[in-house]
Amino acid sequence: MRFNFLLVFTLILANLQSQTVKTIDFRLNYDSIMKVEFAQRVKDKAVARDSISVYLSEMNPGSLIKLNIDDNYFSELPDLSGFDKLKSIHASNNLITKIKKNNFKGDSLKEIVLSSNKLIKIRFTRNKSITTVVLSHNKLERIPRSIRKLRNLKTLTLASNNIKKIPRFLRRMDSLEELDLTGNEIAFRKSSAKNLSNIETVLIAGNKLEKLPDNIGEMQGVKKLNLAKNNLSNLPESFAQLTELEHVIFYKNRFDDIPLSVFQLKNLKELDFYYNQIEEIPVEIGDLTNLRQLFLSFNKIRELPSSILRLDSLKYIFMHHNELTALPGCLVNMPNLQRLDFSYNNLFQVPDFSSSPYLQDLDLHANNIEEFPWGVLKIKDIKLFLITDNPLLLNSDERKMLTDFSDDMEKKGLKFAF
Repeated sequence: MRFNFLLVFTLILANLQSQTVKTIDFRLNYDSIMKVEFAQRVKDKAVARDSISVYLSEMNPGSLIKLNIDDNYFSELPDLSGFDKLKSIHASNNLITKIKKNNFKGDSLKEIVLSSNKLIKIRFTRNKSITTVVLSHNKLERIPRSIRKLRNLKTLTLASNNIKKIPRFLRRMDSLEELDLTGNEIAFRKSSAKNLSNIETVLIAGNKLEKLPDNIGEMQGVKKLNLAKNNLSNLPESFAQLTELEHVIFYKNRFDDIPLSVFQLKNLKELDFYYNQIEEIPVEIGDLTNLRQLFLSFNKIRELPSSILRLDSLKYIFMHHNELTALPGCLVNMPNLQRLDFSYNNLFQVPDFSSSPYLQDLDLHANNIEEFPWGVLKIKDIKLFLITDNPLLLNSDERKMLTDFSDDMEKKGLKFAF
């Protein structure tokens, strides 16, 4: 018996090892196939690359205003130093690893887009005309120091690189308005907040941040702050000092409540806490009197406070995929509401929205609503109304009436579904 058991075990182990080897071989073969296919694509573009190079060498340098050589697998950027009227260079989806600095010395050049290459280094010469540089999806490990030579640079996009540090020289770039560092490896320290103090739009989404520095309030110039797809669960007290902040995005973080410091930001127009674990909206939300867009979907919120009535500027409320059972009646008295999404909740009934003059979209599908909100049919400018997947109690005449109304809406290019 023991011999048989060992024999069976040995056979099973051998079979598993054989399967593992097959899996590894398959992956190796797959990688090999992909490399061959990629090499073929590069080869297929050889004629196009040669044609572009010949065309550039023969054309009048003063006639080229915009160059787009995307998706041609260039290993280096063609020599553009003689094109003194060139305003825009687009060379994304190539194989460029380095850029010679004389390519960007033209006084007319305003825009450089080099996304999805293999850049590890890039050098700029002194220039007063370049306003936009896009270097996303490359292999840069730092923000190029020569960027500071672009005296009027407004937008710098460095998403999806390997950048770890926010350098000090950014503090002296007075013209820089937008910095995108999404999907890097940023260590957000106290020095980082100081170095970003003058930039209006800062995007640091997807950097695995677990906390913000205590001096985050030193970013006095920031108006839009995107911290989505990080691991934040709270905010420093100094966050309340970001008095110019108008848009703040905490999409896909780990908050279980909305920090009270947020409600001291009186200029806030957009508040986004999509995909967190928030269970309650504090009454202090009524203090955000300039708020226009409220995004709280995919949380665990059970109630919408009546203090929301004080938000006269509010246009959009997105709270789908929560645990709401009722909506406050005061919603119908809010003067500027345009789009409401309360789908995928536990709503039993909703208020009469017929007195909401600007309401255009109302999504109530996937709830527990039995009584149809007939007031919706009186809304003059309604463009979308969804109330499917609810246990509506309707007789045959009511269903026919709604079917006819739905058909009329569809003829106008509008959406009505019950």
